[in-house]
Order: sequence, then C-alpha cells, then structure tokens
Amino acid sequence: MDLSARIAAWRAVRGMSQRALADKIGVTAGAISQFEGAGKKRSQPSIDTLNDIIEALGLTTERFYGRVPKTRRAS
Repeated sequence: MDLSARIAAWRAVRGMSQRALADKIGVTAGAISQFEGAGKKRSQPSIDTLNDIIEALGLTTERFYGRVPKTRRAS
C-alpha cells in the first residue's frame, strides 16, 4: 500500500473527512486530497506534515505503517 492509499485508508477507519483531518493539522482539504490523490494530482506531505497526520489520526508511526483494519460499511 502506498503512502497516499495509507493516509486515505486510516482516515476512513477513523471516520474523518478530508476537511476534518485538514482542520486538525492546519492545512487545506485540498492538500489532503492531493496527499491521497493519484497521478499528477498527487503530492507528498513533508515529514513534519506526515507526522502531524499520523498524530491527528491517533496513531504511532509503527501502527500507521502496519496493517490497516477494514472499514465497516453501514447496513
């Protein structure tokens, strides 16, 4: 799983919108969209921003890079 997919997956597991994560770390929702994007629309967060994302998701670095639990769909 690449970094962009990992950020998106953990955000979904935590039930956070891109806007909510952005607000917690002081960036725009567009920046989160670019971190999670693909192709030309993708950008990589700086190390400091990535650490902020991991902290905002309530994770350790080790947990962030570990197995991502499946999200449950509402029935």
